[in-house]
Amino acid sequence: MRVSLQWLQELVPCPWPVALLAERLSIAGFEVEDVLELDKSLAGVVVGKVLNCAPHPDADRLNLCRVDVGGPQPLQIVCGASNVRPHIHVPVAPVGCHLPAVDLTIQRTRLRGVDSEGMICSLAELGQEDNSAGICVLEDQPPLGALTPGAAVPPLLGLDDVVLDVAVTANRPDGLSMLGIAREVAALCGKTVSPPTAPQRTATAMDLKRFAQGCRLFSLSTIENVTIGPSPLWLQRRLERAGLRSINTAVDITNLVMLETGQPMHAFDGERVTGGGAAVHVRFAQPGEDLHTLDGQQLSLEMGHLVVADAAGPVALAGVMGGAPTQITSRTRQILLEVAVFDPSAVRRSARLAGLRSESSSRFERGVAPQATLPAADRAVALLEQLCGGTCVARQVACHPNVLTQRQLPLRRRAIHRLLGTMADGAPVQDVTVEGCLRALGCDLVPTDEGWLVTVPHSRCQDLCREVDLVEEVARLVGYDRFGAALPTALAPGGRNRQQSLLHQLRQRLIATGLQELCHMSLDQGGPGALALTNPLVSDHSHLRTVLYTGLLRAARSNAQQGNGGLWGFEVGKVFSTVGAQREQQRLGAVLCSQQQYSLWRDGGKAVPLDFHQALGGVERVLVSLGIQLQRQAMPPHEGVEPLLHPGRSVALILPGGAFVGWFGQVHPRVTKSWDLPEDVFLLEVELMPLLATAEQRHGAAPHFQSFSLMPAAERDLAVVVRQAIGSGALMDTIRTAGEPLLETVHYLSRFDGGDLAPGTCSHAFRLVFRGEQTLTDDQVEAALTAVLSVLEERFQAQRRA
Repeated sequence: MRVSLQWLQELVPCPWPVALLAERLSIAGFEVEDVLELDKSLAGVVVGKVLNCAPHPDADRLNLCRVDVGGPQPLQIVCGASNVRPHIHVPVAPVGCHLPAVDLTIQRTRLRGVDSEGMICSLAELGQEDNSAGICVLEDQPPLGALTPGAAVPPLLGLDDVVLDVAVTANRPDGLSMLGIAREVAALCGKTVSPPTAPQRTATAMDLKRFAQGCRLFSLSTIENVTIGPSPLWLQRRLERAGLRSINTAVDITNLVMLETGQPMHAFDGERVTGGGAAVHVRFAQPGEDLHTLDGQQLSLEMGHLVVADAAGPVALAGVMGGAPTQITSRTRQILLEVAVFDPSAVRRSARLAGLRSESSSRFERGVAPQATLPAADRAVALLEQLCGGTCVARQVACHPNVLTQRQLPLRRRAIHRLLGTMADGAPVQDVTVEGCLRALGCDLVPTDEGWLVTVPHSRCQDLCREVDLVEEVARLVGYDRFGAALPTALAPGGRNRQQSLLHQLRQRLIATGLQELCHMSLDQGGPGALALTNPLVSDHSHLRTVLYTGLLRAARSNAQQGNGGLWGFEVGKVFSTVGAQREQQRLGAVLCSQQQYSLWRDGGKAVPLDFHQALGGVERVLVSLGIQLQRQAMPPHEGVEPLLHPGRSVALILPGGAFVGWFGQVHPRVTKSWDLPEDVFLLEVELMPLLATAEQRHGAAPHFQSFSLMPAAERDLAVVVRQAIGSGALMDTIRTAGEPLLETVHYLSRFDGGDLAPGTCSHAFRLVFRGEQTLTDDQVEAALTAVLSVLEERFQAQRRA
């Protein structure tokens, strides 16, 4: 946003010099990126009065002029312009003056034998016009001051101005107007804004059905008997300093009011609008429609384009650009002035689809204040009547409900003190300071028990939406540098709770065992009991996953296809289901696929198939290290898992209390074949929370050291015959319990069936290690072994095998 300092001073009397104003605006959030002093380009150019003018003695097209520039002696200047004559005032660039527009530094020269001590300049050479027919005659310019020889020329050409190039952030659309910047300056320096006024026009209501939801408010004013011509010089200069070019009076007025108020508007030639103002409506474009825009493009409209249309079709891309067939020309006699509030998202979509961006769209995309729309229309109509000689004969308005409602926000003292802290002197922010800052922004405040009820002004309705926004405004206007720099009270360092620590240990020990942690998306193709997504991006990710092992198998297959050999990995993640009481579960899954590459050296570089007991043992060692002793049982019927695993090489994992917690097993050969995987693939999937709860109970507060015994151990081998359905784990748990307190440990040796054993039975062999506080005698060891056998016989009908 380019801000003219002269224009700004007309709106608010700012007492600060330019440098201080730029600094305060930047600190307040409107960064001033550049300060353009317009008179710098004409530094040294002065007013000169041509005393006399005579033909050059040796050139037909040159004149020898004596020019008074306020010095002790007139200057002799050779000039080739046809309109130079005596007794006129002209801009003179004396020797040493630099003209940036033509990149010329004036030097004393000799032309056809005559010395020239300067140059009489044209407007083009001063950078004020593209082309000039002759020199600039100051009497022909609008009088802006006395024409005194030697006086500076920039003020006489209206160039005694400073332009601030202000960066406006997306959350401050009010900064894209002169009145918005003026309100900000007034709040900073404690002055009052004096906005231009215009008489309010009466209006009749239009049918809301003519206006799509993308149009919140629509105003159409009819001005007749207008005369269109070039704009007055003050209006042209005001637009040029804002970075816009002058078109004609009507168009320039709409641009001027847009720059002044931030409200974009568009003027149509009423005689070219089919059906007149009664036919104007706002809708979304229909397939096959097109629009010839003001910049010469022929747009093929899409259904996402929001358009202003008449009885024949679209006449403008709403909020972006008007159409060429209805543009204002010198033959225009009736103007239809559209001033509206279009939805920001609708304008943004239209501008993106069309590949267009304009001053109008940049404002609508950020949002305009609906309460300022009709006053802006009044201002534009007043200028059109003044400069174009027209008369406003009608105005029609359509407004959707609640568009003009002002926002009210509660503001609590507690929130101010909590967010801002204290001032630099240690004192809290005073109520009078808060009220002064907010009233300076145009807010109305009503005191309440906890603070205030604040009515947000229409100019700030786009960004003051929450209590924290009001607190930020107080801090901004008071000045961030005026608040204390004390750090908040130190917080106690955080840490993991016991369960989180156990999960961390579980991860670390799985990694130490040789497994890599994997992470997959929690989406898959779905299955029985899966939760479907309402709007999936792709069909392969249309449901929340119900198991972990599908992602693990995909990782193993990808690893094998890349030639990376076996994959040992685990994943901790959530699964989801519509079946059962628990809709969401945290699980631990693992895949052990073939022998890993780095261990091939042990077998001469040849991969050895992974053994079931080797795979299960590695997982169990990790769990046992955390105090989790799981029992193994034959797999119970479990939908979706049983067909996945090898029936003879899979086990259900049971907690000490008897609860099923998960399973481990080798993947069935037909499954590995369908996944293009080797046969030695093992999967683990268990519920994580019960595991961690068990570890928390059994693992203790921290690992503790147990001193070594100095007494010798006594070993006994024991073989018992039991039914084949009885597992070795149950037998070992019973032996451990029955052998206390002398039994130190028990090792499983072998399992045997057939031979001389009865059908349906098998033999399990164990090695029992006994140790006491003193050296054990044979009688003590035999008594402990007899107790173990007695319990096994009672519980499992076990018989000792010779």
